[in-house]
Amino acid sequence: MNKIGIFLMALTAVGLVSCTTQQWVTSPETYSKTIGQFGSELALNGYNAVGEINDTENEIFVSRTSFSDDWGYSSELKNDIWNYSTFQYQSADGDQAQIQLKYKEGWDKDNKPFISNVSLVGCWCSNSADYMRICGTGGIADKVRYMPLDQNSRLRDPQKTGLTLVGSLIAASLIGAIMVFAP
Repeated sequence: MNKIGIFLMALTAVGLVSCTTQQWVTSPETYSKTIGQFGSELALNGYNAVGEINDTENEIFVSRTSFSDDWGYSSELKNDIWNYSTFQYQSADGDQAQIQLKYKEGWDKDNKPFISNVSLVGCWCSNSADYMRICGTGGIADKVRYMPLDQNSRLRDPQKTGLTLVGSLIAASLIGAIMVFAP
């Protein structure tokens, strides 16, 4: 095999590998365990689970802005899919509490499910005396902020993919030019 063929094979291998990035994420098992833990702590405080609401929302965001003398300012919008889960609890006295989480879920390149970017976006108590214990700093709901990242996943990286594609095209063009002009 000639040197150009070996170079093209190496370039292809680099291209296939460089389209991902390693990221620590939360496994679905750890996510469920954490939800169970704060449910158990709420039960110890007299609140029992009475419902769960799950929703998926497409949040549009501005990914890039540009300016042109002819057209003025322009924005590029992209979609960002988020999952919301609201956990509802109630005490025997009728007091209620809600904890709302926002997160992303998906499948990595090794076909393993994952959950990432978990954040506490809402916490509410009908009994203000319970607020600090449930929603305050160091409270039961605060455990979500410290959810373990226990799974190292290979995720798609669009930026690396684009750079690899451009680099591969440039390299292929240079090889083509060398082959045409080489004696």
